[in-house]
Amino acid sequence: RLIRRQRQMCIRDRIKEHVEKRLGRAPESYAFATYDALWVIALAIDTTSSYDPEALKKAIPEILKHYIGASGHFELNENGDRAYADYELWVVRKIGKEYVWDIAGLYRGATDTVEWAKWWLMRS
Repeated sequence: RLIRRQRQMCIRDRIKEHVEKRLGRAPESYAFATYDALWVIALAIDTTSSYDPEALKKAIPEILKHYIGASGHFELNENGDRAYADYELWVVRKIGKEYVWDIAGLYRGATDTVEWAKWWLMRS
């Protein structure tokens, strides 16, 4: 499990660094899931040598058993959706005289943990 987490963080950090360098800002948390979705589809096409949707649909669960991406290791539920997902935890906070939406933390479904934003931890 530790090796999986280290691999995930390495991939995630490389993507984050690349996006920050190119766009001048950190990627949204959903960018990592999108990155993984594209890779899994590409691996399914490579594995099946086909673009047939049914062949890809059949190959994806097996690929996911061995795939560790930017958003971690994941499985599909009975509906073919991601069983464990990451969610941004948004709250309204006051900055100066204004109230703005801001990300207080990130829930990681794969590890059932929350990574809190520094400002959230430092609030009084």
